[in-house]
Amino acid sequence: MDLNTLEDIRKVIKSNSRTNDEKLEMQLNKIISRLPKTIGDLIHEGFQKQRIPKEYLLTSILFAYSSAIGLSINIKSLGYTNYGNLYFALIGKRGSAKSPAMDLATAALTDHDSYYYNEYKNEMKIAAINGEADTSSIIRKRILLQNATIESVLKAHHENPYSIGLFKDEGFAFFDNMRNNSSSRDGIEWREFLLQGNTNKHADITRRTSESFRTNKTCPTLLVSVQTEFMKNILSGGILESGMVDRFLFCANFTRNNKLSSDVICDNLISNYNNSLNRILDLRRDYYANSDEVIKPITIKCNPDAENMLHDYVQNLIYKQNDANDLNHGHLAKMQINIHKIIVLIHGMENLTETNELRTDVCLSTVKTAIDICNFYYENFKVLTNFEQQGFSKQEENKIIKIGLKNCASMEEIARIIGVNKSTISRRAKSLK
Repeated sequence: MDLNTLEDIRKVIKSNSRTNDEKLEMQLNKIISRLPKTIGDLIHEGFQKQRIPKEYLLTSILFAYSSAIGLSINIKSLGYTNYGNLYFALIGKRGSAKSPAMDLATAALTDHDSYYYNEYKNEMKIAAINGEADTSSIIRKRILLQNATIESVLKAHHENPYSIGLFKDEGFAFFDNMRNNSSSRDGIEWREFLLQGNTNKHADITRRTSESFRTNKTCPTLLVSVQTEFMKNILSGGILESGMVDRFLFCANFTRNNKLSSDVICDNLISNYNNSLNRILDLRRDYYANSDEVIKPITIKCNPDAENMLHDYVQNLIYKQNDANDLNHGHLAKMQINIHKIIVLIHGMENLTETNELRTDVCLSTVKTAIDICNFYYENFKVLTNFEQQGFSKQEENKIIKIGLKNCASMEEIARIIGVNKSTISRRAKSLK
C-alpha cells in the first residue's frame, strides 16, 4: 500500500493490529465469496453443521479438482503451458477435523475408483473362468492411492496417464521418508518423482527383474495432513533444500466452530458438488472408451485483460524475489508456476459446476480469484514457517515519519506507531530533511 496520507497509515496500522488468524480468515472469506455458489455453500455448511474448518475443506476441494482434471485441461499463457496438478498439505493439531474435509471433498473420486475396481475384479474373474493365463492387458482404472509403494504408484500412473492422486492422512511419515538421512529405501525415489511430476516431466522406469515402462507426461497430485509440531521437521533433512517444500501449498488451521449441531449438510448441495466433479471425470471416461488414443487436452487461454493481470502479478513475484531470503525466494519462484495451475482449477470449477460446457477463454475475474488463492497459501506458508517479521518496512517507516512531522505529530506519537523509541525518530527525522 502507498503511504501518502494519514488515512493510508491508519489502514496499515489497523491491518498490522490484526492477528495472523484474523488476516487469514479475511482472505479466506473473500475467496469463498468469489467461488461458485455450490462450492461456497458447501464450505459454509460443512463448517456450521459438521465443524469442518473452512480452509481445510477449500484445500481438499482444490485437490479434488486437481486430481479430476489431471491432463485433460492445460493453460497456455506467458509463453508456457501448464496443467492443474498441485500438492497440498493440511497442517493442524490432532482432532482438528482434517480427515472429514478430505473425505467430503473426494467422495466422487472414491466412487469413481470403487466402480472401476468392481469392473476390474469382474474382468479378472471372467479371464480366470476362460482360462486366460495372461491378464496384463486388464487395467485397474483409478485416481486415488492411499497406501502404496513408489513402485506401485509409478506402475499405476503408467496405467492411468490422466493423473494419479496421492491421498495420505497423517502424512508426516511420508515427508520423513524423503529426508536425506532416512532409512527408507524409496524416500529419495518419492522425492524425485514428485519434483519431476510437479512440472509434468516424463518417467522412464527400467527394471532388470520386472517390466520396464515409460510415462511420457506425469501428473501426480497430493493431499496430506500433518500435525503442527512436525512442521519444523519438514523444513530440514534435505526436503527443503531439494525444493520439495516450495512445491506444496500449506494450509494452517485458523477457523474453529465450537458449537455442536445435529443438522447435516444438505444432500442436494453434496450432490451438486459431486456432479461438478463428475462432469470433469466424464473427460476421463471418454478416454477410457478410446484407450488407444493419446490424451488431447483442452487448451484454455486468458483474454487480453486477464493475460495482462497475470503478467503483472508474475512480474511482481519476480521483483519480490530480489529482497527475499532463501526460504522465501524458493517459494516465490514456485508461485510463478502455481498461479497458472490454480487458474486451471478455478476455470474448470466455474465452468462445470452448473453446465457441461467448458469455455476456452479465461476471464479477468477468474485470474483475480486465482491470485487471491495463490496469495492466501503464501500467507499460510509465512505463518507456518515464521520467517517474516511483522511490522513496517524501512521505507514505510520513513513515510510515516515524514507525514507525522508534516501534520505536527509529536516524536512520542510517531515512535509509538512504529514501535521504536523517541530518540530513534529524532535521529532519523534529521536525515530525512
